Amino acid sequence: MSEIIDPSLIKRKLLHISQTSKFTQFTPKQLYDHQKEITKFLIENENTLNSIELFNLLELEFYLNLLTKNDDEAKLILNKIITNFNEGNEQKEVRSQRLKFLKSIWYESQNDLKKAGEMINDDPDELKLSRRLTTFARNSTNSTTATTKYINNLIYYLNLQPNDILTWSELSEEYLKLGEYEKSIYCLKQIVLYQPQAYTIFYKIGLVHYYHFLSINQKLNNINDKKEKLLELMKSIILSRDNFLVSLEINEKFDKSWIALNTLLNAGLDTKLIKFSENNKDIKEFIKQNEKLKLIAIE
Repeated sequence: MSEIIDPSLIKRKLLHISQTSKFTQFTPKQLYDHQKEITKFLIENENTLNSIELFNLLELEFYLNLLTKNDDEAKLILNKIITNFNEGNEQKEVRSQRLKFLKSIWYESQNDLKKAGEMINDDPDELKLSRRLTTFARNSTNSTTATTKYINNLIYYLNLQPNDILTWSELSEEYLKLGEYEKSIYCLKQIVLYQPQAYTIFYKIGLVHYYHFLSINQKLNNINDKKEKLLELMKSIILSRDNFLVSLEINEKFDKSWIALNTLLNAGLDTKLIKFSENNKDIKEFIKQNEKLKLIAIE
């Protein structure tokens, strides 16, 4: 015999999830389970709710359906919210702000950023939630189209909140996945403008430069005979090295930067460049600096 759960306990739990936006941290299974639970609860208990409770739970049902790819059902719920709360409701703030915000989320989910931008206000908490919802939706698929859409959404939020360092970090990661190294680095540089002592970010910048170096290196044939490409590799190595050094200057005990620096110095580029060093001052200086750094980077 299945246990009968008091509806008031379910209501309290669901309202807590709605008010804290806890659903943005749910796993896919939790999303599906709660989507089914709230739908069942509202069918059976909607008439027992006051207007505020009903709005909050319909709002939660809207999000859960959107995040579980039930777009048609989400649109029906949104229309229901608009019908019930857009006119003649005493909660003016609900009408003027939260309804616009829900509409913006809907337009965003349909990749209509222009209409989403027209609807959303500049409340930091709402922007943060909207970005988190976008992040969650992005994590449900790995398609190139979804990645492009996600990047566009992140850029959209950064136009509204350019000091959101978490969004800059997410955007950097997305560009890195696509092999857009310069764009990824640009995003990380925006973070250190706000946090100049962020040694972990300087480490990441160095790492992306190193990935760029590896990417170029893998694409070349007969690299020993290509001076121009070797110089391009040298530039990537220098940029990578210098950012690892900045990271260590801020925190000399950050092991990841020491390991990365040691790996970089032993990448073998010196050996390939040495034949061109006699008539090139920059190459001579690069090799000389690397030799000095190898003495202090040894474990």
